[in-house]
Amino acid sequence: MSGDRPSATDGGSAAAPFARAREDAIVAAAAAGSAVALALASAGFGVDASPALYLSPLAVYFCYLFGKKTALRSVGLVAWSAASALVALATFAYLLL
Repeated sequence: MSGDRPSATDGGSAAAPFARAREDAIVAAAAAGSAVALALASAGFGVDASPALYLSPLAVYFCYLFGKKTALRSVGLVAWSAASALVALATFAYLLL
């Protein structure tokens, strides 16, 4: 059976786009959660800063998103999620100084 649909015999999978979307959503959620946690922690300590600093964990997500077709594709989801948290912690430390 030939056609536009990938089959198990040609190595394709109809679920592949959904798996990639799930991975994208996991990394996006980690980056967004880190950005929200950074904003809440900064507000808790009474630190006022530029909105760009509060959104800095999202830069990791965009690196993940646009780095898929480079050597960065071998980096796992846990590493990208941890990188978002580390960027948030580093930004928070910068805001406290």
